[in-house]
Amino acid sequence: MYFPYLRGKQFDLIAIRELSSLISESQLVHPVIEPVRDTTSTLRLTTEQLVEDEVPFTLIVNPEYGDYTDGFDEITDFINEQPFNGDACHIGLLLNGQTNFNALSDLYDTLDSDHSIVLIYKSRFGNLDDFQDFVEDLDIAYNLFGESVPIRRYRRIIDNQSKVILSDPFNAQRVNADYAEITDEFFTDEHNFYEEDGFVGFADYTTIGDDYSDSGFAPYAVAIHLTYKREDDQIWIKHFVSDSNEDISDPAGKYREALRKLVAFINEENIETVASNEFREHLNTGHYPGLGSVKKLSIKHHIELVNSILTE
Repeated sequence: MYFPYLRGKQFDLIAIRELSSLISESQLVHPVIEPVRDTTSTLRLTTEQLVEDEVPFTLIVNPEYGDYTDGFDEITDFINEQPFNGDACHIGLLLNGQTNFNALSDLYDTLDSDHSIVLIYKSRFGNLDDFQDFVEDLDIAYNLFGESVPIRRYRRIIDNQSKVILSDPFNAQRVNADYAEITDEFFTDEHNFYEEDGFVGFADYTTIGDDYSDSGFAPYAVAIHLTYKREDDQIWIKHFVSDSNEDISDPAGKYREALRKLVAFINEENIETVASNEFREHLNTGHYPGLGSVKKLSIKHHIELVNSILTE
């Protein structure tokens, strides 16, 4: 099972919505959504599509970043307003060293319906007694452990059949132009070993990474990130970068420069996904969809790639 971890920005949500019918066929992809925007129209459309296609998903009610960090009432109100059941919408709870389990329990109690729980361990915490009291009566479906979290600390509390490894294999650079120095690099091979290592699934932050930024700016360079499977069954990632990177002018031209390199690669490797074909169409028509849509296509391609690997 694969758990793509998505921050609830517009194009991240659209990516999973556009893939909903495809991943419903395998039932091997379980999106995890951390809402970060106080506008819920795109979130509502996305969750409605997932429910319609019978794709189970997780919605985090205590996000770490974004517009909700001062209070979570809007998220719980949103969930209570939707026709969700516990099988469709799992409730995600972020845990870290500052977690107040009494407050977290009160937050969960504001939900009108019972939901399966997904716990996401961002860092270790000290009071295991409080944690054990907190989880005692919860229906926990999955436990997502960050790579730095010592899983063995929770072995007496956590069911082995619920463990998921959450990694961040995306090697983020300071600026887009820096990706030109590392055009091809290893991404992950968790899909080959997660079961052998005692997990029921694996998770990642797709081709965005865990780093969060709420500011937008015009980049000097355009970089397109595309994962692919090699003959040794490892997933690697290629970075296709524009050439005219002296200033911020002509983003459409920069996109075409990067896109030509990407399409040459996917044609050479006979890569066929929904997103890769959209990239081909952009080159054929000269269409520039905007950088948000470019990110969306990168996310879509990665999720479809992992889904295809798991269904082989």
